[in-house]
Amino acid sequence: MKQSVRFAVVDLETTGSSYKQGDRIIQFGCSFIQNNKVTETIEFKINPERRIAPEIEQLTGVTNEMVEKSPYFSEVAPLIAQLLDSCVFVAHNVDFDFNFLNFELEQAGYEKLQVSAIDTVILSRILLPQESAYSLQALNESMDLGLTKAHDAGEDAQATAYLLLKLINKAETLPQLTLSTLYQLAQNYPFQTDNFFDFILTKQNRAENKNHFYFEGIALKESKIIESSNYRVDKQYPQELSDKKALFENYYEVRPHQLEMMDVIHDYLISSKEEHLAMEAPSGSGKTLAYLLPALYEASEQHPVILSTYSIPLQHQLVEEDIQTLKKILPFDFSIAILKGQSHYVDLEVVVHLLRQGERDQTESVNLSKLLVWLTETNTGDLDEIINENHTHPFWKKVRSTKHHSMISSTIWAEHDFFLRSRQAASKARVIVTNHAFLAHDILSEDSILPKEGYFICDEAHHLFDYFQQVSTSEFSFYAFQNFLDQNFIEKGSFFIREQLEPANMRTKVYYQQLVSNSEYLIEESEKIQHFFTKSFNFNIEDISQGRSFQKEIQLEQLTLRTKRYLQGFSHLFLETFELFQLLLEEVLLIYPELNDESQLFIDDLYETYQRFTDYYHSYQDLNQLILNQKGSKHWISTSNHRLNDQFSIVTYQHDLFEKRIRELFKLDKLIYCSAALEGLEKYYQLYHQESTLRKIIAPSPFNYRKQTKILIPEDLLPVNAVPNKDYEEMLAHYIKMIVESTSQSILILFNSISTLENVYSLIKSDPLFDRRALFAQGIHGTRHRLIRRFRKIDQSVLLGSHSFWEGIDLPGQSLSILVVTRLPFESPQDIWHQIRSQYFTSQKDNSFYTVSLPRAKEKLKQGFGRLIRHPDDKGIMILLDDRFVYSKYSDEIQKAVPSETPIEFIADEDFSKINDFFND
Repeated sequence: MKQSVRFAVVDLETTGSSYKQGDRIIQFGCSFIQNNKVTETIEFKINPERRIAPEIEQLTGVTNEMVEKSPYFSEVAPLIAQLLDSCVFVAHNVDFDFNFLNFELEQAGYEKLQVSAIDTVILSRILLPQESAYSLQALNESMDLGLTKAHDAGEDAQATAYLLLKLINKAETLPQLTLSTLYQLAQNYPFQTDNFFDFILTKQNRAENKNHFYFEGIALKESKIIESSNYRVDKQYPQELSDKKALFENYYEVRPHQLEMMDVIHDYLISSKEEHLAMEAPSGSGKTLAYLLPALYEASEQHPVILSTYSIPLQHQLVEEDIQTLKKILPFDFSIAILKGQSHYVDLEVVVHLLRQGERDQTESVNLSKLLVWLTETNTGDLDEIINENHTHPFWKKVRSTKHHSMISSTIWAEHDFFLRSRQAASKARVIVTNHAFLAHDILSEDSILPKEGYFICDEAHHLFDYFQQVSTSEFSFYAFQNFLDQNFIEKGSFFIREQLEPANMRTKVYYQQLVSNSEYLIEESEKIQHFFTKSFNFNIEDISQGRSFQKEIQLEQLTLRTKRYLQGFSHLFLETFELFQLLLEEVLLIYPELNDESQLFIDDLYETYQRFTDYYHSYQDLNQLILNQKGSKHWISTSNHRLNDQFSIVTYQHDLFEKRIRELFKLDKLIYCSAALEGLEKYYQLYHQESTLRKIIAPSPFNYRKQTKILIPEDLLPVNAVPNKDYEEMLAHYIKMIVESTSQSILILFNSISTLENVYSLIKSDPLFDRRALFAQGIHGTRHRLIRRFRKIDQSVLLGSHSFWEGIDLPGQSLSILVVTRLPFESPQDIWHQIRSQYFTSQKDNSFYTVSLPRAKEKLKQGFGRLIRHPDDKGIMILLDDRFVYSKYSDEIQKAVPSETPIEFIADEDFSKINDFFND
């Protein structure tokens, strides 16, 4: 592609998405780029010779009246053909615009465009790997492309032109090696998008970023582990109020209650008293800064701060927001490390192996290109930087790190292995940020990473013991195991090893042939066991047929004698195959140094297969306890697929592992629990006779709940436990429409059940109310991340959410003013974890409702209420559509989930129109 090339960046607005079904163009926009400048933008409307649907009018702003006197496409076709002649055609989703325009040209009697075409969606995915979304609106939000009116062809074309310029600038900074590889991979890209990289490679005087080095054919960013020994020098914790205020003066408006919390935390950390501290502080109270600042003053190389929270996104939020604020405030520097499970990190050896392979499809080419660009900018190798919840392609599973570190440490990959680097960084950091699942695994690990002498702080601590339970499980899927054996042994056949390992001795080949033979037998036997399991239990066919997740506890006495016999036989065969695999590996590792690169990669793959086989083996041994009927274990069948007959898992929970984890946790010297809700924590300390070692404090709130909040309960509510589901859902729909009609505030509506949410959505979605209000529903309108982003952005929107929307989202100020709780958030009695917790506390002579069900409902309701008020000037109303909040034997207790000074009022249907008065006062 010549450097003098002229880019024509095109956007079309149409009556619909399919020209094959009669849709037509209603607006044409085009921006021209030459010599790295946008030189001109043109836009005109086109009469489509058919009616424009109301939803298209609303989306584009192009009305039937506007196009009535506009030219027909046949009249503008010669102009469009002339404008685009000899240009490179560019569009954001070029497949749509290019093909649609060519169809219209042919219909008007003109030839298709004979020009190159480039797609900025593909280029954005590759060159901007850390963006969370690639729609033009999403990219405009993060990159400021000047787009003020989305779905206007002229504005969209100009924004895409500015995007293309940014993509050119980004590509120019990439290492020569990366660009050359991208050009090779781009032969699989759609249209002529590969020409883009040819254009960049032929540019003179590129401003290539020199902060890279080359390793095994890929370019990596130069990085080093930051050490901060003696980082604090003689800086002492600011005891005086004036000293603390002076720290924050230019950066942050610190509140009096935060300063009080800081002193409490600091006194605890320097105390020699053997106790743990539980600090309950309301959402939005600034507790993170309150516990981190004093902890950092006391942290040292021997006693780092270990900060654990309950989710990966919260890990990143802590590092990118709260800890960065402290970096500006504190008079000393400190190093930070994020610790996650190994599978979060990229395996460079696999990436190199994939690059050396010949054939790949378009999706893998694009993903590999994206990965290569990201490797030039990442310090961590953490795939969460580029993978969001939409990335389900097998490619991303393939490139995750899985090898045990002992397999890596003696190879050329060790120095550049990102997981090993994260461990090294953690050993030198003053702040280690991890998650509850990692902490739960690590606390019992023989290869533990987290130093037990550190200052442990558990944020969102009400989730901690749930994770301790969940990681005390193992899961075995006969269906997945069969697929694993089939892909790794049966499809390759007995002679595969001869082709891969020329120096292999006869014993090695015999072991491999026997491994293939055993795999065939294991598949046959597991299919029989699957069949017997489905015959042994009475499944809820209605739930399964509707594709819902399904769980059912299984007991030894429910198994037939034949099933037990097959399980025992399968266990013996599994053990024999496992030992055979170990012998095979011992043999091939002896010849490893003699092998060429290709054969060594085969051994690496074989070792990874062995690791996965080992995981299956140990999971099955846990299941085997079912046969032995060991106490303290529970087993259940679980499926998320309606094809239960061949796709179910057997899950084993080992209570003794859970208890071991708790006892190890209780041994920690300094441990702080922080949360807005810590209802159940004290009970665990009582059960393990540790109640004297837990001190609980309730932090003061910065909010005036009497003025800032209100709880409303409709006077005419039907009792939720006494009406059929259909009537209950119709009642919810009635009140939701009434609330929406009465206020222009943004509304979050929380459900306990996805099926109820879906049914209520069906009842309200067609109401004319939502012609002028945006209505979003979980599971219907995209991912959780996308829903929250749209809810924040669009005024007066209404969002229906369940489960994950009760907590962990920050919707400040005008983003959320009204919270509707459709039902008190009690856990389902059918939930297997609820059953496990309830049975355990019942065995301890406790009333499970008051020790499990009610405290957990209070925690969740408290978290939900916390979505409303995040700042001192926020105002919010919670509307409860569950009569049990005021009319139940536990109403006094459940009401403790909200601040005592919050006014609780009953409201008549005719008074809903007065809701806005509260916000206007």
